[in-house]
Amino acid sequence: MNLPDRVYENITTSSEKGNILYDESAFEQAISKWSQALNILAKDGDCAHASPLLFI
Repeated sequence: MNLPDRVYENITTSSEKGNILYDESAFEQAISKWSQALNILAKDGDCAHASPLLFI
């Protein structure tokens, strides 16, 4: 399981427990864009220098 999937699973689980409220479609779009950006960086070889916070 890749990082965006783990983040999504963690937030979904927390939300089901009533700990976190979020707009599911907006969250999925953000994770998709973050994943795409990391994939682009990985192709360029700069992934080690990328901070996930840059894409939030």
